[in-house]
Amino acid sequence: MRSPAPFADLQNAVIVASALAQALESGAEGDALVVAADRRSAKPGSTQEMQFGAGAAAIQVGEDAPLAKYLGRESVSHLFVDHFRATGEKHDYYWEERWIRDEGVAKVIPAAVKRLLAKTGCAATDVKWFGLAAAPSGSDKLVAKALGIAPEQIIPDLNGNVGDCGRRMRRCS
Repeated sequence: MRSPAPFADLQNAVIVASALAQALESGAEGDALVVAADRRSAKPGSTQEMQFGAGAAAIQVGEDAPLAKYLGRESVSHLFVDHFRATGEKHDYYWEERWIRDEGVAKVIPAAVKRLLAKTGCAATDVKWFGLAAAPSGSDKLVAKALGIAPEQIIPDLNGNVGDCGRRMRRCS
């Protein structure tokens, strides 16, 4: 008898990042369209009910008239469970934001970004825009400071305007 998976919903950020990287690094002729969309449900009366939003985005990846130039990537994957939804449950369970920020975001992200900067030959002072999504409030400033990125380079967090829209992605060629 096969046991069900322990989690019905777990972070998919690694899958999303891989889809975008594949589109950027494929070297295929022509353009690719990367589409992301999500609609998240939350337990009534929870903090997440006020934060979650529904959203979608599309990015055309190609060679003609670029808005931004892809320099490279660095990837690290940790099974850092900040929230989960057990099999058979309707809503996610969340850990304390301070623990997520201090033990996850503040330790994992700066180390990966430093490796990326070294790999691409860039310095933190070369960063024109810095944004950090799906992290506890204030994490973007904490990580930018750890990296030596100027506060004025931080992109304003959109959670207050559109909510946390999740991160599901598809690649359409």
